[in-house]
Amino acid sequence: MKPVYENIKLAVAEDDDELRNLIHNYLASYNMDIHSCKNGSELLGLIFENSENNFKPDIILTDLRMPGLNGMEFLRITHGINQIPPIILMTAFATSFTEKDALNNGAVHVITKPFNLESLLQLITDILDRKTS
Repeated sequence: MKPVYENIKLAVAEDDDELRNLIHNYLASYNMDIHSCKNGSELLGLIFENSENNFKPDIILTDLRMPGLNGMEFLRITHGINQIPPIILMTAFATSFTEKDALNNGAVHVITKPFNLESLLQLITDILDRKTS
């Protein structure tokens, strides 16, 4: 039987429709509340501009390279804001510089594509367990 994570809220920003839907559907199958965005601008809007939605994610998963506002720019804008939950940066273009830059700008982890969805789920739960302990 699958564990249930119904109290976890997650925001996902990924410009690749197929990957975004795959992540969304996989994590939603564990009863997580997932809000998906196509880029960093939509993600900023979800978190800051739309006060009517009352969606406060427990964790954010964002791609590095997206049209418009990319993941690194999102990190730089939100770095140091207290209400921002832990952020995982996804990238197919990982370098030691990119990883260091992401971690210095507020990411808690950089995950390299392609990745295993079970590993992503474990990473999310590990990060949230550390946050609450």
